Parts: sequence; C-alpha cells; structure tokens
Amino acid sequence: MTPTRPFVDIAPLGGSPIRLHPGDVIGRTPGAAWCLDDPRVSELHAYVSLRGGRLMLLGLRGRLMVDGSLVAETPLRAGQEIQLAPSLAVQVRAVRVPSQVLAVVLPGQPSQVLTQTCAVTGDHGATLVPGFHPQAPLQFWSQGTTWRVRDPDGSVHEAAEGQAWSLQGGSVRIVSLATHQASATTTRDGLGAPLHIQASFDTVHITRQDGVSAMLVGRGAQVVSELIALGGTAPWDVLAGEIWGREEPAARLRPRFDVTVQRLRKKLSDAGLSSDLVCPTGAGQLTLRLRPHDVVESDG
Repeated sequence: MTPTRPFVDIAPLGGSPIRLHPGDVIGRTPGAAWCLDDPRVSELHAYVSLRGGRLMLLGLRGRLMVDGSLVAETPLRAGQEIQLAPSLAVQVRAVRVPSQVLAVVLPGQPSQVLTQTCAVTGDHGATLVPGFHPQAPLQFWSQGTTWRVRDPDGSVHEAAEGQAWSLQGGSVRIVSLATHQASATTTRDGLGAPLHIQASFDTVHITRQDGVSAMLVGRGAQVVSELIALGGTAPWDVLAGEIWGREEPAARLRPRFDVTVQRLRKKLSDAGLSSDLVCPTGAGQLTLRLRPHDVVESDG
C-alpha cells in the first residue's frame, strides 16, 4: 500500500476541521494553509512540523497555551485543546502519522520527501525544485493524503513506491522511508565527519571533526538559527518573516531571502563544508540536513 501523508485535523471550537500537513502555517496571511481572519492572530502564527515521527505545533509569534501552561511548541494529539491567543481556542480532532512516507531519490543525492508541489528538472542533472514547472520531465503534487505524478510522456497517475524513470542525469525513483527517518535528513559533506554546530541567533560556529570550520554571522547565521529553532525544516516565508519582520510584503522578502541563502551556501562551500547543509527541499521550504552523529547547541 502506498504511504499516506501525515496530517492533523484542527477546528475552532464548535467549527468544522481544517486538515493540515507538515510545513503548513496557521495565520492571518492569505497564503497560510489555515487563514484566520482575526486580529488576535499574527500573519505567521503557528507551524505544523514533523519531528522524530511526531506531529508538532510550533508557535511562531509568542507562545501557545496548552493545559493552562504557556509553551513554545506542543505534540499534537486527538482531543487536545490549544489556545492560539486569549479567548481563541482550537481543538485537535484527529492526528495521523503513517509509519512510512514517500520520497524521491535523485542521482548522487539523499532521499527527499515529497511535499506539496514539486518537480524534477533535468537540464543540468536531475534536481528537485519547488512549485509547478510545465516543462519539467516529472511533476509531483499532493492530492488529499496521497501524491500524483505527471510522467515525461504527459500521463498522470498516483505516485507509488518503486516507480522509476530514466532522465538525462540518470535514474530517478520513488522510495518509502520510515517516518522517523524522513523527519531527520542527512548532511553530505566530503569526508562524512560529524559536525558540531553552535548557534546563537546572529552568530553560528560550525566545526567538523576533521578540523574544517566556518563562522557565520548576520543574516546567514540567522537562517541557520531559525531552522534549528523550527525543527530543521521551514517554509521560506516563515524564515524570512522571523528575520526581516512579518509586515514586509513577500515580493520584497523573497529576493532578499534568496540572496541570503545563496551567500550562505557559498560561505559553507568556501570553508570546505557541504553547501547542502542548508538547501531547498521543494514546495518553497528550506532544510538543515543533519546526520544522527551531528551535534547542535543553541542558545535559542
């Protein structure tokens, strides 16, 4: 059986539930997966994340109220009541975390989980990119709890484990990953030595066991620090909003964010570390690729 997507059904008290998936945002912004037209809600208010095989809700502005206590994050469970703001409560109706999720494997790259809408381009070797690309050989998108794929011949069908295609850059295939593996991706640096990351918001020091190191400051360091705070993967607009402010329009934030990420990846590469430590995963998200033996320390 093809694995389904993790999801949580959340509803305002007495209202109809909204289905959310990992990476979805609750907030006032029109682009939020659950857009709440309420002045008590910030533009980017909370974020659904998959961590260690559990679905979590992370507060992006201020804290959440659960069982009478203020928390920065909470595991999601059916029947749970969460206050997003004073006198604004929601209820978790259902939570589903399947044991397996689908991922795409590209030549020479680690597995990348399928989320939202993404495509595999093949002009310069197979690359997974976010969004809809009409000329891409392979296009993936979510349909409810499953995925659909458009083949190179234009046919559309359900994406399933074991499917494979030959592109210019080599073979592309769909695999099934254990959920706990999918929520902790892998760093690919040249020697495979463990990393030690010390993050303090606008300063990040990365050292590798073989002595290679890099000191990040400013916006690049803030991107890494925010990724750590948000569990390793987050939408670009959530990260940009945390760094530059949520009142800035997306049309102004996106160019700043893209330039910052490009400079950050170049800084890592110039220092002898893998630029893939920070990289896009598709659907407008950015991830911090960590191995089980990497160590992260954060002041946040």
